[in-house]
Amino acid sequence: TSERDLRNQIEYAIDKAIEQGLEQGIQQGLEQGLEQGLEQGLEQGRAEGRAEGFAEGVENGVSNVARKLKAMGVDYKTIVESTCLSIEEIEAL
Repeated sequence: TSERDLRNQIEYAIDKAIEQGLEQGIQQGLEQGLEQGLEQGLEQGRAEGRAEGFAEGVENGVSNVARKLKAMGVDYKTIVESTCLSIEEIEAL
């Protein structure tokens, strides 16, 4: 009987160790995945922000040039060809 008790204790200890190991592995995996996800999200957000900022800067620059050309009395056809803005966009400036 003591041999059976010892065997049961060993099996129980092994089962508990496996259970704890799985729990720790899952927890570490979740933490690592969250950290990597946040890192990738921040990097993507920064890249998108830079691209949007650049696009806005270009758009503002084109609008400023078109506004100046319009103020100088340059015909709309030339402004459209120079800036790729539509006549409606130029009129709105």
